[in-house]
Amino acid sequence: MGLWRDLTYRLRALTRGHEHEAELDEELRFHLEMEIEHRMAAGQSRAEATRAARLDFGAPESVKEQVRDAWGVRLVDETRRDLSGAVRQLLASPAFAAAAVGSLAVGLGTATVLFSTVDAVLLRPLPFDRPESLVSLQEVTPEGQLFSISEPNAVDFERLSRHLDAVGIWTVIPPRLALGVDDTRQRLRTEQVSASFFTVLGVTPQLGRTFAPAALGDGEWTRELVLSADGWRRLFDADPTVVGREVDLEGQLWTVIGVMPDDFRFGLRRPDVYLPFVPLKDIERDNRHVLAIARLADGASLNQARQEMASVRAQLVERYPEANTGWGFRMQRLDHYLLGEENRRTHGVLLGVAALLLLLACVNVSNLLLARAADRGDEIQLRLCLGASRGRLCRQLLVESLVVASLGAIGALGLTALAVPAVRGLDIALPRLDEVQLDARTLGVLALAAAISGLVFGVASALRATAAGGGSLRSRSHGADRSGRRLRSTLVMTEVALAMVLAVGAGLLLRSFEQLRQFDAGFSTERTLLARVDLPPQRYPWGDPRVQDFYEQLLPKLEALPGIESVGGSSVSPFRDSGTQNVVALETETDRHAFLAVNWRAVTTDYFESFGVPLLRGRSFDPLTEGLETVISAGLAEQLWPHDEAVGQRLRWRLPDGPLMTVVGVVGEVQDIELGGEMAPTVYWPQHAMRFPGLTLALRSGLEPSALTAAVRDAVEEIDPLLAAPEFSTLDGQRDEALARPLLGLRLVAFSAGIALLLAAAGVYGLIAYAVSQRRREMGIRAAVGAKPTQLVALVLRDAALLLAGGLAAGLAVSLGLVGSLRQILYDTSPFDPQVLATVSAALIAVGLLASALPALRAGRVDPITVLRQD
Repeated sequence: MGLWRDLTYRLRALTRGHEHEAELDEELRFHLEMEIEHRMAAGQSRAEATRAARLDFGAPESVKEQVRDAWGVRLVDETRRDLSGAVRQLLASPAFAAAAVGSLAVGLGTATVLFSTVDAVLLRPLPFDRPESLVSLQEVTPEGQLFSISEPNAVDFERLSRHLDAVGIWTVIPPRLALGVDDTRQRLRTEQVSASFFTVLGVTPQLGRTFAPAALGDGEWTRELVLSADGWRRLFDADPTVVGREVDLEGQLWTVIGVMPDDFRFGLRRPDVYLPFVPLKDIERDNRHVLAIARLADGASLNQARQEMASVRAQLVERYPEANTGWGFRMQRLDHYLLGEENRRTHGVLLGVAALLLLLACVNVSNLLLARAADRGDEIQLRLCLGASRGRLCRQLLVESLVVASLGAIGALGLTALAVPAVRGLDIALPRLDEVQLDARTLGVLALAAAISGLVFGVASALRATAAGGGSLRSRSHGADRSGRRLRSTLVMTEVALAMVLAVGAGLLLRSFEQLRQFDAGFSTERTLLARVDLPPQRYPWGDPRVQDFYEQLLPKLEALPGIESVGGSSVSPFRDSGTQNVVALETETDRHAFLAVNWRAVTTDYFESFGVPLLRGRSFDPLTEGLETVISAGLAEQLWPHDEAVGQRLRWRLPDGPLMTVVGVVGEVQDIELGGEMAPTVYWPQHAMRFPGLTLALRSGLEPSALTAAVRDAVEEIDPLLAAPEFSTLDGQRDEALARPLLGLRLVAFSAGIALLLAAAGVYGLIAYAVSQRRREMGIRAAVGAKPTQLVALVLRDAALLLAGGLAAGLAVSLGLVGSLRQILYDTSPFDPQVLATVSAALIAVGLLASALPALRAGRVDPITVLRQD
């Protein structure tokens, strides 16, 4: 009970100070009265007893201090008074309070938004069981590019590796058309996963079960499916009795066996349904079309698994040389794979931006506090002379800075609450971007950053303000303290330097983005509607005549639509698909290692006209011609036949004994995978020979693309009513999607740079305004002896220019040392671009001089008579 009583007493002393003081006074009076009565009982008069008792007790305030010390509430009481005094000081100086709290709120708020974005996308562990043991498996082309893996190789990895517990296979397949509970057809996003997929991730369904290995036959479809939480709501309105019910997928009934948890997501977008992955019969080992994940065995490290991978690869090359020679394998952490190296680098930059911005805000507030302490110099020195300890004054000033930090954190919380939904709502294909939120983790970082900021600039300003000890009082007539001015000038130059670093980074990213936006992908994007048509492989297997029959009916219907100029299709959707690769060589080549890696596309006859790809020589495909024909890119033609005409030559496909294709045309270079990537040699297959089920159709016309969607949808439904409706977009739209991810980083960095410029401008303004107020006497004397207002203005602007020059020089040096780290995320832009450096420097000088203009004009209007009379 003693501990509880002590705690209650201290709490009352903090929260109910007036009542506590009244109780303490009453208790002292009681003991004093008891002592007086005791002495009067011993024979003293009341006057004598009262005097003796007071002498014994001592001064009441001293006794109360002793009581407070005995109860341990003195520190609590002093802290309460410091808090009250800090609030009164801020209310007495609203301009200072607004500047300090506003600067910190903006800096903390922006840094918190950046952190919450990076935390959700990059730092937070994947929501799976033991995510640190999850890895991805990929193959590497002979040219060093990451590629999907073949089924047989994935199976052999699991069989031969001792450091992998299990391997799960997944692949995205064409959307399926489902009949919902209200008899409306819905387009469902679909993925195929192996029975071990969910086991590898360590995720269990919230309802039912997942696929059982024994239920998957060799090449046979088992009509069971697992719903995602989204699909469960879309199809069955989250009915808890859904397990065992059937879903109509394009005329076939599938049984629901489970529903995944609401927080389960793998990849960019959550599908509506998961279908069982069915191993294909007699699949070729070089058919690399699936994606694989694995879980490390207990006690196994990633490095051990990678070393074992090299041994497994050597065995596969030895046993299957034709399919694996020259190919490598790569294992990486699953979170690294899902995010990608470019996104990881970008978010690493954002973390650095957040740290710089927070540092800039701290420097700004430190400068304000130093100027504030200089204004209170007489008060502080007087209190020191009267006996106040330096530690006591430092504590009071530190409490004031912590109050400023707390108010800044509250303001930052409001700004973050407004900004986070905007970031979360961005339509960008970035994993977990929609999970950006203001949660306990973000609040904890905000509180910690505010506390550290308050302590850092609070301790610095408190020590500086009380550094003079108990010396003589400082008089304003002697001007501002020179060392204090030097320190504050150094802080402002630091602000300018930090703003320079952030602005240079934003400028380089902006220039890179402009270069990327002007990138010539090799085809025209104007007036083109894209319609993605996906034929389900169960009814339209790859190479089946039914595939060609479907497109031979569909393309003439689309070409007959009013306003259509041409219709062409490609197996690759520009800037969305990952592309397909294989190898080719001259027809006389017998060495497998001499084959060249190329991109390949299955395209229709009018593809080149519809996508605006220039036909340089030869012709397009002729469906009536016998034998295999191909059209190749100009780069591949130059590479294979540098001194001969490519048209009429023949190419060997895939293997030394592979099929031969006759080159009938040469077209311009195209980059339809990665905006800004290098042009890769490309081979175009005729769709009538390849019979690829899924095509992206390009409809070029003089009409608005949106005016054609209904007609295209009707044409598809007329041929096959069970097909899911095409997914529509435009070439311009998909190009903009490719620009969206670098645009996110650019927006955040540019916004941060803008905040940095404002904070730097506020710092320059504050210092110059304070310096002008301290030099009013000097300015008055100068004006009295004949200085013109323009000369006084020039004097102030000169000081500001020197300040800016020092900050720019330091910022330029730091920028040149740091911007090299941006090299990997810049496109066609040098990290030391002179135009960016010059533009940023000019902008900072303009902003700094503009911030100095008002104090300078105030100095030019000084009245010498008024100033001298005040002195």
